[in-house]
Amino acid sequence: MEEGNLNNTVEKKPQGQAIAGMVLGIVGLLFSFGAYCVWFLSLPLTLVGVILSALAIKKCSAGIAGGKGMAIAGLVTSIIGLIWTVIWMIVWGAIFGASAAAYDSYDDIYDNYDSYNNNWEQEFDKAMDDYQDAIDDLDYYNY
Repeated sequence: MEEGNLNNTVEKKPQGQAIAGMVLGIVGLLFSFGAYCVWFLSLPLTLVGVILSALAIKKCSAGIAGGKGMAIAGLVTSIIGLIWTVIWMIVWGAIFGASAAAYDSYDDIYDNYDSYNNNWEQEFDKAMDDYQDAIDDLDYYNY
């Protein structure tokens, strides 16, 4: 074999960025479905997967390395995982926001109840005095 033919027929091996982007995209996509409450881990995984896959596609297009198919797969799975993660963030934000608002409302009601409960004896004595004054004003017993 000639040396020139050997260099021309050598297949380009996939680069590490393409493999890493694909793996991070797949793992981020799996985590983004919310299984076992690990959806929040998919955000950094998918972001890094998008970056690595995009860099790998750029290098593959420039002819520096191979593995363009893995880089495209990593980019697609990372983007889908990122979209699912954003959806889960919105859903959980709405749930936690609603529960925080409900708790604040309950806390306000409890504070009002507590203040009324602490002053009930004074309010009761005042109401009884007003009642007695009203009866005295009617001269009910003086006929």
